[in-house]
Amino acid sequence: MKKQLLIAAMALMASASLSAKDADQLRVYINPGHGSWTANDRPCQLVGHEAYNVADPDTTNFFESNTNLYKGFGILEKLRQLGLKYDPTLNQEGERWQVGAARDLSNNIVMSHVKAGPHEGDFRTSAQLTEARKAILDGRKYEELSDAEKAEVDKIDRHQANLVLYNRNLTEIAAEADANNFDLFISIHSNAASEGTSTNYPLYLYRGYDAGKGGPKVAESDVMAQACWPHCFDNEHMVWSYYSRTNPNIRGDLNFYSTSSTYGYLGALKHEVPGFLVEGYFHTYQPARQRAMNWDVDYMEGYTYARGIADYFGLTDKKGSIYGIVRDRHEKFVHSQYKPNPNSADLYLPVNGATVVLKQGDKQIATYTTDDYYNGAYVFRDVEPGVYTIEITHPDYKETEPVEVSVKAGQTAYPAVQLESSSYVPPTINYVTYPDEFNLPAYGAQAVYNLKEDFRDKAVDALAGKNIKRAIARGEHLYILALDEDGSATVLIFDTKTSDVLRQLGTEGTSGEYLALSDIALTADGTLIGINKSLQPFNGPNNVKIYKWEVNSGDGMAEGNPTIWFSTNNGGNYNNAVTGETMSYAGTLEDGRLIYSAVTTGATKALRLTNVAVANGEMASAYHMNINSIDGCNEIDLGQYQINASPAGDDRFILNPSSRPAEEYICAAAAAGVPVPAGSMPDDLAPVAGFRAQMFKYSGHTYMAVPAAQDSEANTAGVTLVDITEGLDKAKAVGTVGAEISPAALSSVATMGQTIVTRDIEDNVTSGHINLYVAGANGLSRFTTEKVDQPVKRASFAYNLKSELSGEDGYTLSFDAVEDAPMANIIFTDMETGEQKTVEAGQVKKTGNTVKVAPQDLGKGKYTWAVEVLSDAQGVAGCTFRQNAPLKSLTRGGVAVIDDENSPAFGKVVVSNGFAQGIDVFSASLEKEGNYMAGAQPWQAGNGASSFRVGQNNGLVYLTDWSDAGAGYWQFDPMKPEAGVTNYLGGTWTKGGSFTVDGKVIGGGATGISFYGKGEYTKMYVFCEDYPAANAGNYLVRYDVGTAEIVDFAPQFTYDNSKSRFANTNVSVQATRHGVLASQVRGSGNNAQSCPCFIFYNNDGEEIFNSYVLEDLNSSSAGAAFNNDLSLFAIGGNNTSISVWSVEWEGEKPSFTKLYDVPGSNYSTEAVQIAWDPANNLYAYIRAEGLRVFALRQDRPAAVTEAPKSYIIEGTSGIDNVVADPDATEGPVEYWNLNGVKVNGDNLAPGIYIRRQGNKAEKFIIR
Repeated sequence: MKKQLLIAAMALMASASLSAKDADQLRVYINPGHGSWTANDRPCQLVGHEAYNVADPDTTNFFESNTNLYKGFGILEKLRQLGLKYDPTLNQEGERWQVGAARDLSNNIVMSHVKAGPHEGDFRTSAQLTEARKAILDGRKYEELSDAEKAEVDKIDRHQANLVLYNRNLTEIAAEADANNFDLFISIHSNAASEGTSTNYPLYLYRGYDAGKGGPKVAESDVMAQACWPHCFDNEHMVWSYYSRTNPNIRGDLNFYSTSSTYGYLGALKHEVPGFLVEGYFHTYQPARQRAMNWDVDYMEGYTYARGIADYFGLTDKKGSIYGIVRDRHEKFVHSQYKPNPNSADLYLPVNGATVVLKQGDKQIATYTTDDYYNGAYVFRDVEPGVYTIEITHPDYKETEPVEVSVKAGQTAYPAVQLESSSYVPPTINYVTYPDEFNLPAYGAQAVYNLKEDFRDKAVDALAGKNIKRAIARGEHLYILALDEDGSATVLIFDTKTSDVLRQLGTEGTSGEYLALSDIALTADGTLIGINKSLQPFNGPNNVKIYKWEVNSGDGMAEGNPTIWFSTNNGGNYNNAVTGETMSYAGTLEDGRLIYSAVTTGATKALRLTNVAVANGEMASAYHMNINSIDGCNEIDLGQYQINASPAGDDRFILNPSSRPAEEYICAAAAAGVPVPAGSMPDDLAPVAGFRAQMFKYSGHTYMAVPAAQDSEANTAGVTLVDITEGLDKAKAVGTVGAEISPAALSSVATMGQTIVTRDIEDNVTSGHINLYVAGANGLSRFTTEKVDQPVKRASFAYNLKSELSGEDGYTLSFDAVEDAPMANIIFTDMETGEQKTVEAGQVKKTGNTVKVAPQDLGKGKYTWAVEVLSDAQGVAGCTFRQNAPLKSLTRGGVAVIDDENSPAFGKVVVSNGFAQGIDVFSASLEKEGNYMAGAQPWQAGNGASSFRVGQNNGLVYLTDWSDAGAGYWQFDPMKPEAGVTNYLGGTWTKGGSFTVDGKVIGGGATGISFYGKGEYTKMYVFCEDYPAANAGNYLVRYDVGTAEIVDFAPQFTYDNSKSRFANTNVSVQATRHGVLASQVRGSGNNAQSCPCFIFYNNDGEEIFNSYVLEDLNSSSAGAAFNNDLSLFAIGGNNTSISVWSVEWEGEKPSFTKLYDVPGSNYSTEAVQIAWDPANNLYAYIRAEGLRVFALRQDRPAAVTEAPKSYIIEGTSGIDNVVADPDATEGPVEYWNLNGVKVNGDNLAPGIYIRRQGNKAEKFIIR
């Protein structure tokens, strides 16, 4: 395509130079097609107008003659502006049809006619007039007629003459163009197909043959058309159904009409002037012809042709234009004379009588009022380039914000604005085709589901021996359509809780050539609809019937017999079609999309689909989609099949055949279009891709419940749950339950899946689960996740990262992970440029993961590297680990997860236990490495907070102690646990727990400690009981410790209000880049401003967030912490559970939104300290219990671990020597970039490369 465009551009450049003339020398002939208001002039009925009546035609209806004329005027006006010679004062006398300056051949812009007519009340065509004259004469001569008969014949003759005047003979027009030295000829028309079609595209025809088959008979005609095409196709309001800006519909008339003529087919083009005929759009696409009734819109079409002419001749249009449309935002427009493309904005009501004001800044430029022809169009011609605003008002509509429009020279801007009616009332319920009722923050989708059997093959007499055609689970009901061997239909409604049959629906009043009722569907708002299977001849009677059942207002279920909702004769444009084998529906009964099948009765059994738009509860429009153009889309290859509405969007559908995995498609834009494939299930899921499946949504994911097939002859219920959230092509089975079903039995089995929710008395969803069903001749089976424990494990992250360089093998990178995971990536970062390269590392094991990297694959430079581990989704938050160590009652303690990636201790978990019960060290994989210092000094066996909370810095742990005797900030190395602890706080201990230097207190007993910063910028934050005086402190303080090996100095900063704010004195501390968090124990209802659950101070020591503003926070047990990237926050309630909150930052100020209480985190004491790991798993020290670890809900867990700085990777160029040998030209050609990376030479991006063949190498540039 790029090459074709280049050729076209070169052709335009060449022609412009060959045809170089000044604007005032150019001559253009404009031929507006048609010229009267007869049946030959394409009369079409408009909204609010009567059908065409030859005896008394409504000339304000659509006539192509009128619209073509105004398009011609648009061309003329723009060409005048561009400098073509034109004197508007010429030719102002004579017969009406002749008057007009454009009919003066001395002008350089000439039109074949400038008026439509005649105006004498007779609108018969020439053929009709001839027949009428013949009937009057009745074999007699004129002289033998009576006077009255002569007068009638004279009138007919006069009208015949008028028709010739207003509808000039094409031969005459061609001769006029030939004789007057014109440079370009353009004939303007609009096209036609079947009335009400959505087919709509331009067609350009020149005299001659298609490109590559002989080309135009008059040179440059095709190039002229190519110049006009982009301007025409840029009209965004046209709703084109085919072709594109870069795929033009430009043809030679000899090939287009398949004529045997060798000169030309179209009479208007039988001359030697270069040019073309254009069918600008299809006036049978009814919204387009409504727009064409605005003459300014026709002018704009003329402008597009004129701008193409300008491009061809090298002229410059210095003005731009605006052509906009105003529509109702919510109301769809349904009318017998307005059938919109169901995929377009044309569905919505065009607003008549809207006032449009064009402004630039505060200056009003122009105003416009939309007409009464239901097009909503407004036009501002010849606008200076620049940025404008458009203000639109209407007495029946609400005010709307001004719309900004950018106007460019030589182009038209096409804004579309929607207004909201003053009477519009938003619906109380927003119905969707696939509702997701269960979407609680604490619960998400599982990577794998555990399911259990509720019951199997529960006998249902009404299903015995029947073929299940369709099964639907929705809300509290199951709907099943079953067919007897003779095709008789049974429709049953079941109770989802009891599985009992609630109602059998009637089918009286249904009929069809093959099946009276072939398929059913539910609208989003709960109406049951159906379709028959019938034989539909082309343009025959409406044999396709869509039924609906009334809904009982009491129980919400369908009842009684159906009625015909609507009928149609759309059989997919086949001569004869079998329609209605299957159908799908998306949307509500008032507003939706119905798709049904149409199969040719011919031997190919090719499948097409009819797409029906429903608006305001009626069929608004319909068109067929040529899915048969896709290989295998016929009943022979498909076998049995169903269509389903797609959960990915109402403009999509899913085709479920019995012969192959399910396929998803995007609806074709308009009639005869081909649906766009959007993915199909992987082949490895083919065994479970049963065709009678149902989709549903659960907790943000989309699932398909399909029959589980096998190769045996078993015939018992089984179902597989398939996650299709990311598309059918990425579908994966996430649960199978029940015995599998034999392939032979699949044809009579259907599966269903649905979300079941529990609500409280205020109708809030409190819990949910999945139910899966199998319906077959054996009865009904149900499987569920209700009260079934689901897998819970931590999201994984990498640790113990190492690299080793081993000669020619390059680098071996190794790492361990805290959990198995499906995928990891190695991310390399160029230390100089910051550019990153990613290498997939495959599946992750807990230990022994290795990846080999060749230095030349990276390119020259030094690289840091990191491991990104991608874990399975975790749908349910839950506890994955308990310390299970016997602890004394009321034991307090703390926990830290080492987060220094340069430390070998990274990922280790260190737990402090009060009452001198020692320090527990766990590996990153939570294997206990030992308990250290139990009963040892300085810990006090009689104090539940000795040792207490934990902080960390540079891979070391710092423990606080709330006793006097054990006071201090105790340093511990988890890599050398036997070494015990040393006091980071220098000075002399004094009675009461304080430490002094030169008699001045510098610190002492503490409840919380935290560090932030690196090297000389390291700061330590402590909530100290003994500063500034022993047992009389209780302040939050900051030490600027830098690289000090011991702290023998007083704090540099004291948070003055911390003593009063934290009156409880049991305070946890966490330092962050934005400031420091301090949290304390507060009982239920005591989150007060003066003494809140927590405060966040900025780095200047200012209190910028006080938790008293959080209505959802009632109490605190001091344990609180942000996660590593500060996007989440967890806090323990007092005697309750841990809650998780989302965090938004405005600069250094946080805001909090509660997400959920963590399931399984309930306790009757306190969450003393909380920590997070790099994968957003949560660690909590529970008083008297010890450590608990929680996996939180995560849809796509991803954790990145940087390798220690000691493991830098050095890349090489890959080419050590370049040997130039002019004689070595044999051998394969290889291409390398300057980083030494071998690249594909077929599509090189701009840059410098080395080309090597044999021993010859050369450097070259791609620009």
